[in-house]
Amino acid sequence: MEPYPTKYHTDAMNIQNIKVPNPEMINDFEKIFNEWSEKIEITLEEADSEKKEDKEAGPRYELEYWK
Repeated sequence: MEPYPTKYHTDAMNIQNIKVPNPEMINDFEKIFNEWSEKIEITLEEADSEKKEDKEAGPRYELEYWK
């Protein structure tokens, strides 16, 4: 996944102290967030479809599966 553009590093680190955030930065961050959310959702859906349901499986099975 792509990190946020480094040109916004200072603004991002000081976001709590800025009265009006950079609208371009907010727009770019929103796009990145949406892309990340989509990729995460797809990955989780793929993992669920691959996962074998076993009623006997416990926490150890889950840990091994996600490794």
